[in-house]
Amino acid sequence: GKTTTKLAVAHVLEQAFPGKVLAHPGNFNSEIGLPLSIFELPVPGKLTNPIEWMKILKQIDTKMAGSYPYQHLVLELGIDTVGEMGRFMRYLRPDIAVLTAIAPEHMEQFGDMDTVAREELQLVRGSDMAILNAEDATIGSATRPLRLPVQTYGVKVGQYRFENLTRGRNLTCCGELIIGDDALRVQTNFLGTHNLGSLAAAAA
Repeated sequence: GKTTTKLAVAHVLEQAFPGKVLAHPGNFNSEIGLPLSIFELPVPGKLTNPIEWMKILKQIDTKMAGSYPYQHLVLELGIDTVGEMGRFMRYLRPDIAVLTAIAPEHMEQFGDMDTVAREELQLVRGSDMAILNAEDATIGSATRPLRLPVQTYGVKVGQYRFENLTRGRNLTCCGELIIGDDALRVQTNFLGTHNLGSLAAAAA
C-alpha cells in the first residue's frame, strides 16, 4: 500500500542522508494532514476550533522563520473527491512521483475509473520523474503518453522486481531483487509477497 511504500522509500533514503529525511509514520495524506506532516505537527483535536488552528499557524510561522531541517520529504497523498489532487499540486512539485495503484475507491465521488485515473495522473504529470507499478494494468494503459522519465517496479514484473523467491526458516520472503542488469540477494521480514512491491519501488 501507499504507507508501506512511503516508509520503505524513506528508509532507503535515510541510509544516504541520515537525519535529513522526513516521512510521517502515519497516513497523514489528506488536505489537512499533509501540510501538518510537513511541519511535524498534530491534527487539532477539534477541527472546527479556530483557537487551535491559530496555535498551529503560529507554530508553522515559527518553523518557517528558521531553517528547515530536512533535505528530502517522502509524502503520501490520498484523494477521495474530484479536484483534490489538483489542490495538492498547487503547492507541491515532486521530484519523483511513485504511483502504486489506480484503484476503484470512493466511486460514489469519482463515478468511473477514467475519472480516478485523470485525478491520479495529475501527480505524475506534475513531477519530474515517475516510478510506476508495472503490475497495475490501469496504470499501464493510462500512462502511455507520458513525456517524462519513467521507471517501473513490481513483485514479479518491472525494471525493479524479484526473482527466485523462496521462504526463509521463519517463513519470511527472500529472493533476488533485480536492479537493472544486477541482482541483489535480499532477506526480508515480510510474510506476504504483496509487500515486496514496496521494496522494489524503494529500490527504483
